Amino acid sequence: MNYIKKSAGLTLIELLVTLAVVAILISFGGPKLAQYSEKNRVVAQVNKISGGLSAARSEAIKRGVNVTVCGSTNSTDPVPACDTSQWELGWIYFSDENNDGDFDNGTETLLGISEPLAGGLTMRSSDFDAADKVRFMPNGTVRDTDGDGDSDGTFTVCTIDGDQTKARAVNVNTLGRSSIARDSNNNNIVEDVNTNSVTCP
Repeated sequence: MNYIKKSAGLTLIELLVTLAVVAILISFGGPKLAQYSEKNRVVAQVNKISGGLSAARSEAIKRGVNVTVCGSTNSTDPVPACDTSQWELGWIYFSDENNDGDFDNGTETLLGISEPLAGGLTMRSSDFDAADKVRFMPNGTVRDTDGDGDSDGTFTVCTIDGDQTKARAVNVNTLGRSSIARDSNNNNIVEDVNTNSVTCP
């Protein structure tokens, strides 16, 4: 008796239906996936700056010297400099032995760096001081680099579209402690150290 083996392939109609279903799923799921990925990038950067600030504070306490954190466009160079208020371009922290707010190679120690942010994210600081730097004292508190007294402030990370509701932030109090910003008034925008809604560039 002869048996005819049937093909296990798809018919043209089955293939077209499958492609149509896949296209529909992608059209609905694609934007959500992109939003999820964008949110994760923002959260990751907020966690990174929070960890960096905590590390800088710990170094100030451990070493018994002032530690300055500043934005830097050449953070990965052998001798980086404090030269930007656009923190998304990179940042550094170092032992500020002479308290001038600038990294002096040879006499001061570079303690940490961060490369530029990816994905079009922005990161800006607010309220710290006119020099846009953060100085941790040997007791862990934050002082401004202008010498005017105690200081506190906020680091805000925003998406490329500048949507405040997508922004996340880290608040630093005068004791030098960092905390993730919250939305206490339920308007879908997190609040800075002064309880004002954060803004984006």
